[in-house]
Amino acid sequence: MRRWSAFLCLLLLAACQAQTPATSTEAPSRSASSETSSPEQLPGNWGELGKEDKVPSKYFAGEVEKTRDRMMVTLVGDCYRQMQDQPDFDRCLREDLVAKFDESGQGRQKCARLSDLDAYATCMVVGNVSYDFVRRLDADAKIDDVIWDSPRAFGDLIDKVAISNAVVACGGETTELGATRCAFDWVLSRVDLPERLAKKCAPDLVSHERTACIGEAATLRFIEEHLERGTGTSA
Repeated sequence: MRRWSAFLCLLLLAACQAQTPATSTEAPSRSASSETSSPEQLPGNWGELGKEDKVPSKYFAGEVEKTRDRMMVTLVGDCYRQMQDQPDFDRCLREDLVAKFDESGQGRQKCARLSDLDAYATCMVVGNVSYDFVRRLDADAKIDDVIWDSPRAFGDLIDKVAISNAVVACGGETTELGATRCAFDWVLSRVDLPERLAKKCAPDLVSHERTACIGEAATLRFIEEHLERGTGTSA
């Protein structure tokens, strides 16, 4: 099964980053819980995420472009009064990112160490998208502070939670096809995507494409729902 975490994409500056497909697109089985490695590796620090070449979203190209542009306009608009003073502008953007996207309540503290604004924004947005995704999959999942260290740490947690819970939910399936369908049905029931997004992640997509679609949809939904929150310090 392709990594769920690979598709919680950064929409702040560009479309989703290209990822190398895994060699297997099978849904979780009882043996999947023993996997210890993946051919896809997320970066080891927030500054590296999104630095690779980008490819347009295959499933939500229009929505990604509109959301990205709306996000940039909203953030700059909120901090317009500070644009002539770079330190104030940077501070305002950071506060605005916290006010809008720090659903976990942890991002302000965990991302504060990042002096680069792009890395800070990536940590705040993608970190909270990932946190929300995990909580939707398993409200009782243990989320240690260490997961804020890097995209890779968050990705490992998403994989662990998705696979372990899908194995339990689909343990009665006796065929690969049945397990695959069950796993996707379970994930979709947990992430609860809007119909306009969920319908594009149809069962006729191959497993890794459907995984990509669900991850992109979850990211879009989170950003859209949070973008109109607080307006930083510009008021």
